[in-house]
Amino acid sequence: MQSKPYNKRRLFKFKNWSYLLDDDDKTAWIAKGHIGRCKRYKIPNSVDIDGKRYTITSIEMGAFNNPRTLRHLSIPDSIEYVDEDEFLFMSKLRSIYIGKGLKHLTDWHFRREKSNVPLLINPKNLYLKTQNNLILTGDGKTVLCTMKRCRSYIIPEGVERIYACAMWWNKILEEVILPSTLKVVGDNGLSNNPNIRRLVFPEGFETFDVQGLMDCTGLEYLDLPSTLKKLTDSLYGCSNLKTIIIRTNHVFDASVDFDDVPRDCKIIVPSNLLDDYKKHSFWQNYNIECTQSVSV
Repeated sequence: MQSKPYNKRRLFKFKNWSYLLDDDDKTAWIAKGHIGRCKRYKIPNSVDIDGKRYTITSIEMGAFNNPRTLRHLSIPDSIEYVDEDEFLFMSKLRSIYIGKGLKHLTDWHFRREKSNVPLLINPKNLYLKTQNNLILTGDGKTVLCTMKRCRSYIIPEGVERIYACAMWWNKILEEVILPSTLKVVGDNGLSNNPNIRRLVFPEGFETFDVQGLMDCTGLEYLDLPSTLKKLTDSLYGCSNLKTIIIRTNHVFDASVDFDDVPRDCKIIVPSNLLDDYKKHSFWQNYNIECTQSVSV
């Protein structure tokens, strides 16, 4: 049985609590809750209403509005969804335990530029797992967000996608080692990391979604593979680039993406395309070179 959407649920209020109920599948979403002045709190996995037990499966935005004394929060196995803004209303948190039912997490849950709350995820959770200070989807194919701010991350082999905003806004980040399996960087996936100096993308990588590397103001060296299809405004704000290697087997169309790339940036291209780049109306404004190591 498919659970009912928000607008089809029955609102039930009791004292300081409000629930959105599905009377068919007996599930409840917490719309408003009251934690009180406790330091540790485990969200209940069910609630009894009118003699019937409802399983709590979701926490809606602002359900727990800034409990001032709460330091440690435990999310039970029954919870499948937590609104992306919910933890912003828990500004004093020091740790979060996540049960085996939660299906999705993103950096928007934690705003890592403002928060570094330690996370513990139940190892039996099939939808989320942790590795190398990163939170991945259960199949290991997507980086969803970081567990904490670090100076260096090694993204595990098998990861194909860096999710939108997964690794943005980390002022201490200096190094990201990318796996050979990576194909996509999502919207702002690596943006606003001012201390990254060097990035090398593997063969097989294809796409930056919107502003994937935007405002990586310290980035000096960028190596792009022959399989690259689009940059999608990803170099906006990357104003300190000194060397870009472009390995595609055709003259890459980057006229929109290079607005903030300095004109004295060295562009290294395959030797057999050197003349084509130098004659191109856009690329002739840059310092185009080739090396023996870049060929197609």
